[in-house]
Amino acid sequence: CDQRGAWLFAPLVSATIALEDDRRGLTPVERAATLLHGARSLHRDLYAGRLPPDTYRGQPLEMGQYPNLFATTLIVEGRRARIFKSSRLGQVTVVVRNRLYLLDIGQPGDEAPVSQIIQGLQTIVELAHAQGPADDTTAPGLLTCASHVTQCRLFPELSRDASNRAALDTLRHSFVTLCLDLDDAPATYAEALHHAHAGRPANRWWHASLQLVVTGNAKACAICNFNAYLDGNVMMRGGAEIQQRAAACVVSPSDQAIQPHPAPPIELKWSLRPESTHRAQRDLAPFLDSQQATFAIEGLGSTFFAAHKVDAIPAFVLALQMTAVRLSAEPAKITQFLTMSRYRCMDLTTATVTTPEVLRFVDYMQAGTVDRAEARAAMQTAIAAQV
Repeated sequence: CDQRGAWLFAPLVSATIALEDDRRGLTPVERAATLLHGARSLHRDLYAGRLPPDTYRGQPLEMGQYPNLFATTLIVEGRRARIFKSSRLGQVTVVVRNRLYLLDIGQPGDEAPVSQIIQGLQTIVELAHAQGPADDTTAPGLLTCASHVTQCRLFPELSRDASNRAALDTLRHSFVTLCLDLDDAPATYAEALHHAHAGRPANRWWHASLQLVVTGNAKACAICNFNAYLDGNVMMRGGAEIQQRAAACVVSPSDQAIQPHPAPPIELKWSLRPESTHRAQRDLAPFLDSQQATFAIEGLGSTFFAAHKVDAIPAFVLALQMTAVRLSAEPAKITQFLTMSRYRCMDLTTATVTTPEVLRFVDYMQAGTVDRAEARAAMQTAIAAQV
């Protein structure tokens, strides 16, 4: 039941998650290979029933969205978008220097070892460097950055060419998409997030439900497509599971020399018109901004709120409302997304959390002298109003 709808303007609704650095000092290619291993490990445990379910207040939650991390993509058929699920699990799309390659990592039960995946990725990198980067006018990934309306018009036109149609038909069967941004080296997690989501749109394939991005200094992020039926909790836990499994993956240089070479990677061939990619760039341009977009507030996390017996989400709403009033002297209408997926694989709904109690708390805090006991009571009332 597709209650959400396959909206193709994925850069606007997808979420990017920074993955913890691997402390082993891996090369970017080694890091990428371990992440692919981690994704395959999570998929295996998910389908074998070994992945412990999410819980809410001690009750297990619906886990139906987790399979959508894998072998799931958005496609355009007859000017309409829909979600496509593949039963083929051995193909990975690798995007390097704006070029798209296919890498065979083996079917479940016959997986390629990490050393073989490293060899395959290294071959792709060498091919991409020998060929040089595709410029933006010939980068197919840019087309997946266009607005929904533009894509519904462009992709049927694109499919009239036999090579484009073959490439698109093949791409829909990818297990995950791996994007290698080897010419970039973000220094912090915040920089990595900004770069992964907006830094190189031509080196992405936004139709994929899950993209793993690895930079030249081995920093990594995961991009999750909301419209492939992935909600926030699934994105966060899925990214964490992949990272933890990747960190536990053994990379042994001695094994690489004795492993047979994997099947040669395949580069997908395209015939693109420059006006198509230019239109995609125009659609995306208003939403790109070079300003800092991700901030870390040190010392404030789940442990902090738990120690003070305060629910973190409504407390953040209070802080957001206080900030809005300070900046504009007017309260903001704050809307919160609420998942219903704990019951079945359902959609999201929204609720306005700018309640009268929230506004009274903000007014009290802005008035001047604040009594801690009164402020805490007002805060708890404001939190209860949101619930």
